[in-house]
Amino acid sequence: MKTLALTLVLLCTAASSKSNTVFSDKAPEFSGSILELSGNMSVNDKMVADYWIYVFENGSPKDTFFVDSKKEVFIALQLNNNYAVKFVKEGFKDRIILVDTHLPESRANHNYSFAYLIEFLPKDAISNTFDDFPVAYITFQKAVNDFDYDRMYHHNVRINPSAQETADL
Repeated sequence: MKTLALTLVLLCTAASSKSNTVFSDKAPEFSGSILELSGNMSVNDKMVADYWIYVFENGSPKDTFFVDSKKEVFIALQLNNNYAVKFVKEGFKDRIILVDTHLPESRANHNYSFAYLIEFLPKDAISNTFDDFPVAYITFQKAVNDFDYDRMYHHNVRINPSAQETADL
């Protein structure tokens, strides 16, 4: 599994009972072809709890989970869909990742995993990305034959806090 060292960490203990998206605080055994996201949310490099995760599938609300512990969280996303996963904690900026789970046909019957670590930023902190932009865009990367974050997107939404300048889009 790859680790996305952006600035956010994911932790959870809730479970969804009525959708295809699976949420767990234990590495579950999934059936079917999925992309398993796993990770933790942090503040100042320390894992946190008491935040919400909102999952949108193909532009529509899919699931909502409340994370009440500092454990690693697992979310199973069905392949061949587009997802937005939003992390919300009171007093902090919302963090969003985009996930495109579309695959080449030759890879359609495999399970994949992607690990991430994302940092919540206080509402009054200087952003490390443009405020309204997702912090990462995760897609199937043919070059590595696996899911990974799009490095060009990541570079283009970063803000250089020391120079207070933005990357060219």
